This record gives sequence, C-alpha cells and structure tokens, in this order.
Amino acid sequence: KLDFSLDPRIDWLVKLLAELDPLKVLLICKTKQKVLALEKAIAKKVRLNVGVFHESLTLVQRDRNAAWFEESNGARILICSEIGSEGRNFQFAHHLVLFDLPAHPELLVQRIGRLDRIGQKNDIQILVPFLKDSPQEGLAKWYHEGLNAFEENLEAGDQLVTEFGEELTNTLLEYPAEEAKNGIATLIKKTQVYKSELVEMLSKGKDRLLEKNSFRGVVAEELLEQVRELDTDESLEEFLKAVFEHFRVDMEYLSPRSYFLKTRHENSELFSSIPDGGISVTFDRKKALSREDLSFLSWDHPIVSGTIDMILSSGKGAVSYGALRSDEQSAILLEFMFVVETIGGKSLNVDRFLPSTPIRLVIDHTGRRVTKLYPSEELEQNLVSGDHDEILENESFEELMFPKMMSEANIFAEKRAKIVISDSVKIMKMQLGYEISRLNSLSKKNSNIRPEELEQATLEMSSLEEIMNNAQVRVDAMRLIKVG
Repeated sequence: KLDFSLDPRIDWLVKLLAELDPLKVLLICKTKQKVLALEKAIAKKVRLNVGVFHESLTLVQRDRNAAWFEESNGARILICSEIGSEGRNFQFAHHLVLFDLPAHPELLVQRIGRLDRIGQKNDIQILVPFLKDSPQEGLAKWYHEGLNAFEENLEAGDQLVTEFGEELTNTLLEYPAEEAKNGIATLIKKTQVYKSELVEMLSKGKDRLLEKNSFRGVVAEELLEQVRELDTDESLEEFLKAVFEHFRVDMEYLSPRSYFLKTRHENSELFSSIPDGGISVTFDRKKALSREDLSFLSWDHPIVSGTIDMILSSGKGAVSYGALRSDEQSAILLEFMFVVETIGGKSLNVDRFLPSTPIRLVIDHTGRRVTKLYPSEELEQNLVSGDHDEILENESFEELMFPKMMSEANIFAEKRAKIVISDSVKIMKMQLGYEISRLNSLSKKNSNIRPEELEQATLEMSSLEEIMNNAQVRVDAMRLIKVG
C-alpha cells in the first residue's frame, strides 16, 4: 500500500500551494493508487480542498470534480491519474505538477496538453519534483536536457522511443550508479543530435507552398467576425426556450446562458438527442471551452438540428389561419412558403452553393401575386386568430378559388426556383472553376499536386452542377388569411 506521508515532495507541494494561493494546480501521476495516496498524504499536512480524478470514478463524478476544480471557491488542486485524465482539458489552470514522469514522450505531450489547449491565456508552468539520485532524476534530465520537452512541443515520440527506449530503460535501472549517471549524460548528447536531425528532416517534409497559402488573414478575420456575431445573437437560445416550453422539456437555469436539459417520459422519443439522464448545456462559447461538463449549443449541435428536424417532419404549424383587420376592401389570401432543395450531395457539401432556399409568396383570391403588399413583418405584427370555418365550408372557395390560387403559386414558385438554381450554379462554377485553374497552374510548378487532384476537382464541379440542376421546389408551409 502506497504511503507518501514521509515523502519530502509532499512538504514541497504543500508549500507550493500556499505560495500560489489562490491559483489552481493540476497534478498528474501514473496510477489511481498514487492519486489516493497523495490525497491522503496532503490531508495529513494541511486542510485544503483537494479534488481527485481517476478511472474508477463514474462519468458524472468526474464531471462534478472537474466543475468543482474550476469554481473559484472549489478545489485548489486536482490530482489525476494517467488514464483518468485522458480527454479532459483544464485550460483555466496554468500550473502543472508532474509527480512522476511517463516513460513514453507521447504521454508527456498528452499530460501537458491537458492545460495547453484553446482558451489557455498564460504560459504553462511545469513543475517536476523528484528525489535526488532517483531514476526519476535521470529521466527528468533526459526529457529536459536531451529533448527540451518542457520548453517546446515534442514531435515524433514513437521514433525517439524506438531509437533510445531500451538504452534509456537499462540505464535508469542502474541509476544512480556513477556509470549510469555517465550513461545518462552520454544519452542526452546523442538524443540532442538525433532530435536536431529529426526536426530538420520533418521540416524538409513540409509543403512550404501549402503553408504559405493555407492561411488568409482577411478571410479568417471575416469568419471570426461572423462567429463573434453568432455568439452574441440570442435568437437560438430564445428559440429553444420556446420549443422546450411548448413540448414540456425541463430547462433548469444553472448560470447566465447555461441550463440543464431533461426530457420527460412522454417526450423522450421526440428529443432522442437529449440523454436520458439529462445534459448540461451553454450558449456561451468561452464558458464551454473551459468547462468539460457543458455542451456548447450552436445551430449545428445534434440537439438543435434534431429539434428542428422533429418540428419540420411533424407537420405542426405547416398549415395555419389568421385574420387581418383592414378598412379596405375585403380579401382572402394564401401565404405560401416554398423551399428549393437539393436531393443528395451531402458528401459534396452542396449546401455551400445551394442551401435549402425559401421562396415566400402571397396570392389573393383573384389569383394575383400580392407579396409586396403584405410583407411578412406586417403580417406577424397584425395577424390575430379567428374562425376559418366560414371560408373552408364555402364551396366556391374549395372548388374554384383555392385551386386557382394554388396553381398560380406553383407556376411562380417554379419560375423563381429556376432563377435561384441558375444563379447558384453560376456562382459554384465561378468559384470552383477558379480553384481548378489555380491548381492547374500550380501543378506545373509543384510536383506535390497530382493529376488525380485536378481530375477530382473537375468531377466534383460536374457532379455539383447535375445535383443543383435537379433541385426541387416544394410547399413547406401555407397560411390562409382573411382580410377585412
């Protein structure tokens, strides 16, 4: 049974926590047994909020401990095992204690990666306590002096293990014998040379032309601005609030823009993307980046897309009625929402050029198009509920008026859809044609661009044109309106 109560590294750790107060510290070691022994040893020395994170904890327990570690008045230190911390990020902290060191460089990179993530605002402080003249001292020297692994990102860990793994292990087994210390010093020099050659080889393997053209600052900034606008837009949040209230999905407030969602027995099938046990979600991107227990809801999230698909396929709201008060001549209107959509083409991302496109149309009882006279904003503000039976039970409306209005609407929608499709095809051919022309020019100067790439790009443009030209238009929703 492990016992660290007399280990001088515990005193060092307690002193470190006092000096860094109130900053958070992440400690990683190899096994669950070490995690529990360290927790016990710290408890004997000082009263402190200590969190643990290991593979024997349930997913819910890990989420709770991670959230507790992030809270300002939560755990000061989180002690993680190697396996237990896999896939978890704690970029809100920037002090990392490696209580032991892994034998494989890739595992060291993974440990540092727990903090070195998007959202990290500080330089990561890596602290490696070891006992003098212990094998850990030799391993720490090899990582630090041979690989500079604590100062810069380490690449090609597998190759390093293949080259030096056996020699390193055998040398550490004899540490701290003088011969072993000399062996580590020699190994460090060989590692430095090998690493330098490896870095140069990897550098030569990079496609400089690709690197030069892979980042376009102006385009990137435009995309970032669009993302920022989306992040501040609360329309998605308001939409989901209304939907969940209507379908009786529990939406418990946690903190600003963060909620806990849970379905009930009667609606669990409608919202299958919400787990049975519920899920914590947020509409705040920054909060989601720093909180592993919060799922970020965007328009692309399965919960959102699933909810929209459920509403669209259910038929709810597809046909409705409203009355519009007016002192002018009475009229009967049909407001249509047609949709132009492609069949297939998802693998080609056809939505880049022809997403599902709405066509709004208003037809009066004489068959005239009066869309401009009744803008959607005006209708939404002024329509009231009313009794539609009088209109629907009128034989003249059913047998003459309604068929004529539908026919006129379909004729115009088809004409408009052809224009939408034609314009989209032109844009697609202009953009992809330019890319094909650019690839063709580059292929004459760069051997890395293969003929197959040109053929694939040409085939893609041809396939997209066919799919887009075969797009269909359908009635998505319809509203009967009585004016007068």
